[in-house]
Amino acid sequence: MPRIAKRTRRSGTILAAGMMSGCLIAGGAGAMTVKHAGEPPAKTPAGAFNKVCSGCHSTELPKKKRNMDMDAWQQTAQHMVDNGAVGTPEEFDLVMQYLFENLTMVDVNHADAETLEAVLPAPAGTVAAIIARRTHQPFKTLDELESIRGLNAAALEAKKRLIVFN
Repeated sequence: MPRIAKRTRRSGTILAAGMMSGCLIAGGAGAMTVKHAGEPPAKTPAGAFNKVCSGCHSTELPKKKRNMDMDAWQQTAQHMVDNGAVGTPEEFDLVMQYLFENLTMVDVNHADAETLEAVLPAPAGTVAAIIARRTHQPFKTLDELESIRGLNAAALEAKKRLIVFN
């Protein structure tokens, strides 16, 4: 059974999907019908999300989930693989990138550096500035977070429903 293993952004991928001999990943003995077999691999996070996830269910289903953090998405992705989700390791990396960047809740005042990098997304130097700032003065508003150099204010605004300050 393929296993989804967490990897850090620093190692070059967010998620690695176990594979055998370069074959497509299919979990479980009773894997579901593959809608997109024979299609070329997806190249973008949104494309991989649509291709891999729509093979079994509506892509609206994951979008309805609220309050999911990185660990919860990792567990959900493994459950999907175990139940027949099919894709290349690169597509699973892109699916996870899509989930982290578009559907993952983040508590800016408590998230670790890896989570901030993946979810906001933000470069390492900017994440270090966020962590340094929150150590002596926790963030209370999106405006305060947007004051950190290196963050894309428009991107933060677009995902403000996923950013909390607890």
